Amino acid sequence: MGFPGEREDNFQNTVDLIREIIPLRVHIFPYSKRAGTPAAILKDKINPLIIKERILQLEGISKKCALDYKEQFLNKDRDVLIEERSKENKRYWEGYTDNYIRVMVKSGKNLKNQFVQVRLKKISNDCIEADLL
Repeated sequence: MGFPGEREDNFQNTVDLIREIIPLRVHIFPYSKRAGTPAAILKDKINPLIIKERILQLEGISKKCALDYKEQFLNKDRDVLIEERSKENKRYWEGYTDNYIRVMVKSGKNLKNQFVQVRLKKISNDCIEADLL
């Protein structure tokens, strides 16, 4: 984003694509000039304030898309590879589904490095709380 010559309609195409595909995560990287590259000598630099506005807009859209994506899976059963005990709450374990949704599940057992089947129940910050099946 912010590549020299990027027009508003180019940016809008990016926005439209993100809204269409509803990704779980969007990596937003503004263009930064690198000496010695062909792009470094291009004209039509984008105003840094416009780049900042576009970043903020994409961040808002990406958060909404992440929420919409996760909502599709609520009350569904998924396999989760548990990676570690939660740093925030030691009663929970954290892992990921095959479609990279971060999941927290409560258990008194050591679940590290195990696949467990869960029912996804509640979106909580950037993960979904789940119940073991």
